[in-house]
Amino acid sequence: GGVNAFPVYCNNPVWIFMDMLTNPRYGLGRYVDADYDFSQIDKYQLYALAKYCDELVPDGTGGVEPRFTCNVYITKAKDALKMIQQMASVFRGMLMWQNGQVSVMGNREKGPVYTFSKANVTDGLFAYQGTSKRFRTNQVKVIWNDPENAYKQATEIVEDYDNIAKTNKITSTNITAWGCTSQGQ
Repeated sequence: GGVNAFPVYCNNPVWIFMDMLTNPRYGLGRYVDADYDFSQIDKYQLYALAKYCDELVPDGTGGVEPRFTCNVYITKAKDALKMIQQMASVFRGMLMWQNGQVSVMGNREKGPVYTFSKANVTDGLFAYQGTSKRFRTNQVKVIWNDPENAYKQATEIVEDYDNIAKTNKITSTNITAWGCTSQGQ
């Protein structure tokens, strides 16, 4: 009792990722121990990430929507590892094998972990590291699938206007938001 015996629709990318790991027909279920307790899958980390994906955030038009959704139609066989890495990228995740389990580390906002003050800084000196300002992107062209145009690819341009005005230069990059059907996402 309590187990859903019928397939249901879900566009939470974490649960699609889990389905790809455990399904023996089209996923890795023949290779990953998909017994009842999923002992080779860090289900607690996946649950936490799934909740993060489902949190409602502004959609850019005055409403709210889940933080991350995934709507894909996979039509041909792909390399399994590449496919699950691509799926993890939908929720800013990185695939890991840790303590005998498949796990995912999610890139999400967290609170500060340490406070710096004069009491714990020697001689008041900090060493800063980062990329050269010449190579920092200030414009991103995001390719996504627009549901209002028959799910054809559309491009959304996101810019750091302050940096463009300050440097008087545009440093652009292109990314594909795989499985994304939300302009706000």
